[in-house]
Amino acid sequence: MHKPVLFGALALLSLSGFARADVTWEHSASVSSSGVPLVSFNLRNDWSGQNHRARLSFDATNVADSFGGTGGQAPQGTLDVIERLGDDHLVFALRNPTNTGVTQYVDEPYSTLQNRLRLNFFEALDPQFAAKAEPIPSLTVEQRRRLGQELRAYTKPIRDAYSRQFFRALPQTRTINGLECRGYRYTSMTKIPKDAGVGTQAWIRTASEFWIASNQPGDEEIASFTTQANALKSAPPTVSMWLNEVFPIMTEAMPDEAQNAIATLIGRQGETNYGFRGTPVQFAVTVSLPPELQMGAGDIRFQAQLKRRSNDAIPERAFALPTSGTRVQIEPFLQIMRNGIKQGRTLIQQGLGEML
Repeated sequence: MHKPVLFGALALLSLSGFARADVTWEHSASVSSSGVPLVSFNLRNDWSGQNHRARLSFDATNVADSFGGTGGQAPQGTLDVIERLGDDHLVFALRNPTNTGVTQYVDEPYSTLQNRLRLNFFEALDPQFAAKAEPIPSLTVEQRRRLGQELRAYTKPIRDAYSRQFFRALPQTRTINGLECRGYRYTSMTKIPKDAGVGTQAWIRTASEFWIASNQPGDEEIASFTTQANALKSAPPTVSMWLNEVFPIMTEAMPDEAQNAIATLIGRQGETNYGFRGTPVQFAVTVSLPPELQMGAGDIRFQAQLKRRSNDAIPERAFALPTSGTRVQIEPFLQIMRNGIKQGRTLIQQGLGEML
């Protein structure tokens, strides 16, 4: 069946009569230490048109038991994250223990939330200048990359002394759960300073391996949704260039191996199709500490496995807004944080006044 490949073609699909392919991913995951399971997870992602829901369920009973229990409260739960681009909703909903309803939830406009979450220290520290300053357009991808390269040059001596990164694509494909997958390995080594008392050649090793299946039915559905979501939640520039650019530039300053590993999964910021590069089928990360720091815990391992991938139609109720439970407003919390920044400025001014 023919499927358009241009992003943003959902409206055309509805007019032309082509069927849209809904997509469901369901993964199981766990965290273990020395091979002993500690926490288990189940993550289900549903995409349909301009809607997406991620449902994360977790069970930390083993961890709780190892610390003497939780006093009768089950260390289990389910969290829904619902994105509805058509009517501008971003919902975080904590479900009840029986998973039949919602106990608490946050429901905020998707298009303005990112801008509201950015705490502008510049406006608090120098409000007079900030009031007169004009917002500066975001830097281009090339400018961010150049600044990131300069930052990498400044930090290269420390990075060479204390870290190593390795990334490569595995030469052979592998069939997992009936899907042909490409494999990748990324390893990071971090040297522990000798004054930590663990010797002069002690390293923390983080090794990851992941397998991705591309060109699956419905991949274009996910790409279309991601493109629209990125455009909707993109926050306008503020009067602080540092606030606008710190995260993109820090990303560009990461080692090439780390950037390439991330790009294999989701592409690079600034690309028109920034988002998943396929279906994650297997993912594993193992953290190995020096024996002196293990304290009997051994290696810590996170692993995830795709249980099911489906193109079955997803009912609209999967993306329904909560009708029960307590709605939590985030604005009072944001205001407390803004006031904290202003109070911090006052304390700094008072402290300097006393010193001088």
